[in-house]
Amino acid sequence: MSLRAFATAMLAARILCWPETAHAQELRFNGVLFDTREGEVLLAPGASNRLEISRSREVDPGEALKVTWELRTGDGRRRSGTDRIASGASRTVCELGPLAAPPVYEFEAGEVFQRGYRLTVRLSDSTGRSVRSWSFYQEHGKTPSEVQQGMGEVEPLAQRIRLVSGENQRLVYNPRFGALAPLSLRLGESVLTSQDDLEIRAKLNTGEVPEQMRCVLRVAAADGKELWRKEVDLRKGAEWSIYRVDASSWSAGDYRVDLWPIVEGRTWDEGPRLRYRRRTPSGKELLVSPVAPWQLERDASRAEIVVREFQAPPSVLRSATKGHYAVFATFRGEGGLIQVGRQGLIRGVALSNLSNEVFVEAADLTGEEIRIHPSRDPKSQVASLRLVPVTAASAQRLTHTLANPPMPLYSVNDWAEYFGMSWSRLLPDQFTSIVCVQAEFGFRTVGWSVGRSWVEYPSKLPAARVFPCVPYDRAKVKDPYDYGPRIVMMNEHDPLAGAYAGGKHCQTQVWPWLGMHRHYGVNSYGGIFSCPFYREHPEWRQVSKDGKPSGLSFYYPEVRKERVDILVEVAERGADGLFVGCDRQVPMLRYEPRMVEEFRTKTGIDATAIDASAGPAYEKWIRFRAAFFTETLRELKRRLGPVRTGRNARIPVGVRIPAGGLFLNLAQGLDVETWCREGLVDLIDLDPLEEAPGEGSQDVRPYLALGRKHGIPVIGGVGSTAFRDLRVFGLRTWQYSVITAGLKRAQGLHRAGVDGVNTFETEVLTWTDPVRFAVALYGHPAELDRFLEESNIEAVYPVDASNAAAGHDNHSVWRPGWTWSMHGFGARSF
Repeated sequence: MSLRAFATAMLAARILCWPETAHAQELRFNGVLFDTREGEVLLAPGASNRLEISRSREVDPGEALKVTWELRTGDGRRRSGTDRIASGASRTVCELGPLAAPPVYEFEAGEVFQRGYRLTVRLSDSTGRSVRSWSFYQEHGKTPSEVQQGMGEVEPLAQRIRLVSGENQRLVYNPRFGALAPLSLRLGESVLTSQDDLEIRAKLNTGEVPEQMRCVLRVAAADGKELWRKEVDLRKGAEWSIYRVDASSWSAGDYRVDLWPIVEGRTWDEGPRLRYRRRTPSGKELLVSPVAPWQLERDASRAEIVVREFQAPPSVLRSATKGHYAVFATFRGEGGLIQVGRQGLIRGVALSNLSNEVFVEAADLTGEEIRIHPSRDPKSQVASLRLVPVTAASAQRLTHTLANPPMPLYSVNDWAEYFGMSWSRLLPDQFTSIVCVQAEFGFRTVGWSVGRSWVEYPSKLPAARVFPCVPYDRAKVKDPYDYGPRIVMMNEHDPLAGAYAGGKHCQTQVWPWLGMHRHYGVNSYGGIFSCPFYREHPEWRQVSKDGKPSGLSFYYPEVRKERVDILVEVAERGADGLFVGCDRQVPMLRYEPRMVEEFRTKTGIDATAIDASAGPAYEKWIRFRAAFFTETLRELKRRLGPVRTGRNARIPVGVRIPAGGLFLNLAQGLDVETWCREGLVDLIDLDPLEEAPGEGSQDVRPYLALGRKHGIPVIGGVGSTAFRDLRVFGLRTWQYSVITAGLKRAQGLHRAGVDGVNTFETEVLTWTDPVRFAVALYGHPAELDRFLEESNIEAVYPVDASNAAAGHDNHSVWRPGWTWSMHGFGARSF
């Protein structure tokens, strides 16, 4: 049993402490006796649910009893009732209804909480004295689902409503047991670009729900006046049903959209609810993205220019235009390459599901040109360009605002992903584009991947091997992903020099990021991911409790030196700072026999015979073990000293760690408290990597307290699952259902007091996709709050069980067997 489950059970035991025999007939749900020993009941979503309350045997049958009950939804709506068990009567029945309101999800300091139904029932006698009371709250679903990449591989199902004894107001959300409500409701994307284009979408989800449901779909003004109503029939598992509403004559303000189920002839005002917002447009505003608030101001004194005929690239468009224009592009195929202005960046443009037309940039086109560059994919061709005249002041304001967020933004780039597009340009100018496009929307510190088991730049170190670690054609990789373009960029160019040059070009810091423990199986992918240093030294491998070898262990000085050598080399070449990547493939050490024997000699404790339940003995072991990785950071600090002096540069060291809690970090070989105390790190970068489903914590506040104590900035993390839905990821199938959850995760970090926000895989945002402007909001707390409050983004992309976990690291796991028990760390042998 997990700590959270144990605490819940204790709370329930304190609340439900009556003898079972005295009350065995007091509650029945849908005719099924409530078993106090199980402490939970399953109800039918979308159907009629009834609660029967019976007189207990010790209560005088001649005494009348008052029954008071209240059912509250996650968003605070209430239904209540008062009834009586008359003198001589044995029971009364309360109608609970179809229970069709979805839970709400709250984002706080890195955690996600689910708040669902709560039911309270109270019996009192004629004097008002309480005879008995019950409290229930909605737990996760009963049936687990497969979870991958921070979200479900498939859409979660609707499940029976699980009410559990207790007074919990909310619980930490675990997507493995996430369940959809019976009904889903959202607005179509078109309302994001035109508020008059109101399209309401409704759906009866797949799962434990009726085969079909009749509902009332309605829209009401803020004062409750109904403006539109329609009865709709929904079938289980069907696609979204779409209903268009003419809202063009409605005034500015908030409108409530409800989907009310009709069950047994009664309409229940308790289904999903959205807020549709209308505002008074100025007529001059020009949005640069449908999923963000940023806008330009049109210049009505000049006309738009639309170009639809082009020569085969490379092609150059020159005209007599004067002044600033917003450039919008449409491409055929999967995208293409465009350059606005002779000195402009050569940008990749990826097609978007939101709009075929993508905003590129706003620039002064006086005497300038727009160049369409050739693509590797002949199917990727420019279809049209639209030049919208805008004021110089608004263009300059937008550029300055985005590039200078009030909250610092940090990125970590797995930069080679950028070259995965079929049209990508395999030339070194793209390194500058990757760095500088991120700088344009606020990432003034760009973490740049320099290696994992391999390195991704031309290194002079004898142990280093540039990717791939064996010839690609010999490896015979069975993977639909084409690694060819990244091999070209790593072997025919100098990516690190290109990144440093890009940083200087746009005055952005570049921090090389090294995965400290990312060694892959020797034969995995034909060996392309496993460097010779790893393959040729099995004596330095980690060893699990059951004797199985894995990656390399930082117990060995040779392993520590190999990693530090790389970090020092990239620092000598011009790094503005360093990211030490300890956030994936933890732990850093396991149960290496020599290390275990050294600990036994020192303490008399056999580390292989204990786990976390051993308390102080286990903590002594993991502190001893973590000291060897700490020695890695000490060595790095010593060796950076001369480099810092020689370059007259500070070269701060940031360490990326999982945000699972300081004790878990220690068990992973990461003694964060000692690092801070000894001044070995200058920044703590938290990665929202979930490895302890429902048992650990992603709460960033303990790290913030530690950072404040030692004067070290703490950066909260938002994973790329917050802006790319990896369940459906493909070059043409990007989905944006995760955007709201990502914004709310960032909002929760802001309110916790983080010193900045880090986002992983931001190189894909430089594909000139509209979502980049939503991610920019991570650095603008006040603007983000205002956008969530005043826009329709949440109505279009509501948070539910399918996306509430968005923003976790895409290596997060929730499946049993992959991770550990808080009481034992057994499965992963930590």
